[in-house]
Amino acid sequence: MKKRTKGMKVRSRMLWIFLSAVLIPLILFGVLMFYSSYSELERSSTQTYTQMTAQIGAVFTEYITRVDQTNRTVDKMEDITLFLRKDLTSLETDTDERFALERDAMTAIAQLANTNNGLFALSVVTMDGDQLSYVLEKHDRAVSSLFDSYYDALRGSTGQTILLPVRNSQYLFSPDTPVFTVAYKYIDIPDGTNMYTGYVLSECPVQKIAEICQNVQMGSGSTLCILDQYGSVAYCDAGQTYGAEIADMLGKGKNQGRMMVGGQDCLLVSTRMADSGWTVAATIPYALVTAQTTKLVFTFLVLCLLCGVIMVTVIIIQSGSFTRPIQTLQKAMKTVAGGDLTVRVQDKRTDEFGELNDGFNRLVGELDQLITHISESKEREDLAKYQMLQSQINPHFLYNTLDSIRMMAVLRDQEEIAEALISLSRLFRYCIRQGDRLVSVREELQQAKNYLMLQSLRYQDRLQVNYRVDEQVLDRMMPKVLLQPLLENALIHGVQDMESGCVVTITVRQAPEGTQFFIHDNGKGIERENLEAIRKKLQDGTSESIGLANVNERLRLYYNHSAGLIIESDPGKGTTVSFTVPYNQKPSPLLNYEQHAESLRKEEEPYGE
Repeated sequence: MKKRTKGMKVRSRMLWIFLSAVLIPLILFGVLMFYSSYSELERSSTQTYTQMTAQIGAVFTEYITRVDQTNRTVDKMEDITLFLRKDLTSLETDTDERFALERDAMTAIAQLANTNNGLFALSVVTMDGDQLSYVLEKHDRAVSSLFDSYYDALRGSTGQTILLPVRNSQYLFSPDTPVFTVAYKYIDIPDGTNMYTGYVLSECPVQKIAEICQNVQMGSGSTLCILDQYGSVAYCDAGQTYGAEIADMLGKGKNQGRMMVGGQDCLLVSTRMADSGWTVAATIPYALVTAQTTKLVFTFLVLCLLCGVIMVTVIIIQSGSFTRPIQTLQKAMKTVAGGDLTVRVQDKRTDEFGELNDGFNRLVGELDQLITHISESKEREDLAKYQMLQSQINPHFLYNTLDSIRMMAVLRDQEEIAEALISLSRLFRYCIRQGDRLVSVREELQQAKNYLMLQSLRYQDRLQVNYRVDEQVLDRMMPKVLLQPLLENALIHGVQDMESGCVVTITVRQAPEGTQFFIHDNGKGIERENLEAIRKKLQDGTSESIGLANVNERLRLYYNHSAGLIIESDPGKGTTVSFTVPYNQKPSPLLNYEQHAESLRKEEEPYGE
């Protein structure tokens, strides 16, 4: 992905970045909003549909209450109470009286049934099972007996309203119809004592439940079911199979929530009616629940697309103001790369691109001047190289001449002069050779000995040289020709006027910060005022002493001013000049450059020593 981004043009990258910066937060916001609204919508829908099932339950309860009120009106129907109160067995011998009692009771039952058009049948049953029924606006005779198991709950009741489950009606002349029964055990008080004299039953058609459910619109594809107190399906507008699946879920405690019913993803809600124990359940297709969310998602996607189109348009228009000056500068750079240094960017701007154009113009101008300067410098360098090659003849001529003089001194038995010439030749070769700016401490000490050997011819027995050198520092590297100028300064300014006892001590030792060098003489020393003046001039680089100034400046140049000469002196006790070559201090670029230049010149030397 990173490589792809690097290969993209600036304009495309800007388009990608801005679209990402806008659309990614927008999409994340949309996803979060979708899931939060999704959850809220599910909770709100569950609450709404639960209220609707509760409303159906309330209507159903109200219907049961009206039916029960009809049943309870028997108290006001004396003919019915007399029928229930009489012992019909004792009336078997008086057929006319029994017929009259049943006839009056049947008339009263018909009147009572006609007060409630929602009933399928109204029946009264004596305690011994005699039953009078008014079914669908006519008198009929029941086929079933009150002592069937269906009526167990009623027979065991104590006067409260009993709601019996759905079954098919069982009458001699009426069609079988799915009904449920609202009944109670009748209590009569004929002489001030409570006693059960029979039962009052109203059978209600299941179609009445359907009418109640059809009055509530829960949406396309929704299903309503009513289950009795035993969990059996009393009514289901999608069929008994579907209702049985809902009943099974309710039986497992799954009262509401998202679940699969009949192979369909649905939201299940239910409300249990406390008075009767019956349950109203409904399933709503989940697509119907999330229809608003789907619409919201579609609207959001359209909004994202619209934002994307607007962003692309704006970026394409605005990115031109960024990429156009870059393309102009890029074209100018290609022209410069082709060798034309006269090109200049003429696009005058006051923003950062303007500063970039001005910088490019200055850079091309300076590059043109630099190439011209380099061309001129090349000519001067060629001339200097020729002069350097020519000057290499002179040192060889001098070496050969010194060797000839040494041979003459040997032939005349002048051994001291011969040895002096050898030391001088070695010292001269060491000082003027162009390679090896860095030498070992061992080599530097050897050249110091060559120099002191020459000076011993002058001082004879007056000069004593002491060496105090740590062996472990002999192979450490240092700039060359540092000790000889300091020794020369010690001899000339320190012990030159002494008639005897001239002592020069060379100390080289290892220290934590580097290799320390000390040149001590026992000469006359330096007055304090003169010593401060010398120190100040060395610090400022204005010293008149060529030897001291040379060594001090080279140390500071090689080691970035972290090294330099330290002069200590007491009048009458001598002078000590010291310096330190750091161990870990990185040499200055000057030394690196000189080493590189020396190696190049060494490769180009046409002559050996």
